[in-house]
Amino acid sequence: MALDLAGNEKIVVIWATWNIAIGLYQNPIFLEALANSQVAALISSSHVSYNPELAVQVARSGDKNQNKLLLSEKWEKYDHLEDVQAYLEEERIRQVVIDVSNGNLIDYHINLADGDKLVTANKIPLATSSFNQFNFMVWPRYGAEATVMAGRGIYGDVERAAETGNKIKSIEWVFSGTMWFIMSELEAGKKLSEAIRAAIEGGYTEPNPMDDLDGLDVAKKLVILARGSGHDVSLEDVEVRWLLDDSYRRFFPTGWDKKWETESEIAKNKQEAIEEFLSAVAENEDDKYRGPSTDDDLKHSVLRFIASFKDEDGQVTMKVGKESRLKDSQIGQLSGTENIAVLGTEKYQKVITGPWAGIPETAAWVMENLYSVLAAR
Repeated sequence: MALDLAGNEKIVVIWATWNIAIGLYQNPIFLEALANSQVAALISSSHVSYNPELAVQVARSGDKNQNKLLLSEKWEKYDHLEDVQAYLEEERIRQVVIDVSNGNLIDYHINLADGDKLVTANKIPLATSSFNQFNFMVWPRYGAEATVMAGRGIYGDVERAAETGNKIKSIEWVFSGTMWFIMSELEAGKKLSEAIRAAIEGGYTEPNPMDDLDGLDVAKKLVILARGSGHDVSLEDVEVRWLLDDSYRRFFPTGWDKKWETESEIAKNKQEAIEEFLSAVAENEDDKYRGPSTDDDLKHSVLRFIASFKDEDGQVTMKVGKESRLKDSQIGQLSGTENIAVLGTEKYQKVITGPWAGIPETAAWVMENLYSVLAAR
């Protein structure tokens, strides 16, 4: 089933890492869109390029090493997103944006013209904008389902409940695959630095691992859900009890993953930064996390990294942090890479479960969300 684009519509893809791009390229519908020249621009964290014919070659190869083609002189390159927008306006092209980046693109999202469409897995515009900007962005042609528990539909659940007057009173959930993995490794007796290394090497973390470990990534999801349910809240309203404090961000300063020229330099220096980071964690934090307790009371409990939202007579509290839960509780029984969320409304309670959304799952849900957005003409 081909994408139903209008005659003047073209897709603009913004991504953060090559793995995410491949997640989209492995979708046959997206590959067909590339082959049919329905893609106007491919935008990575370091380059903005337009060349549908070459994009098809890259997509069909499915080979990470083909990334060099994206930097080829065969591409027409643009230095800034504004240049792409100017090009699209000049060609009278309506944008259908797929944003799977982690960029601060609030202005880009807000400035989309009437008639443009967007689906996103990028949490930053929705979580760090003002509440007025959030409400301006989230319109029928804006798909945000992939930002939180992609594929489980939790964002749509809270949004529909609010729209029908069924207020969300509480949310409690574990939906960070990264933090669940690390908690499980700690329960198994690993040191914190070992657990974090396993998460990084297993591909569970964000490109900057501190985006997971300081609780900020989970806090963004919490803000998105609270805003989707109609609450005027911001990141500053979330009490975050982090696994690692913000001082560890010194190992990953802004632009740390973009400041080297060749792919070999990027790989080498990224690995050096990660090794320095893990050495500091081992030296300063490992002794604080000694694995399972021998205390009889704690043998019946498990560690979980939990986000919670409560609305008590209009007084909203939001918290993110590690907590102990009984093993036989709903959250305590979580296993593998499962996520769980418990929504409490004025009318009912709903439990949402499902696997952690990795790159293939997120890419698939982005494409499903894209169909919904295209239908909202």
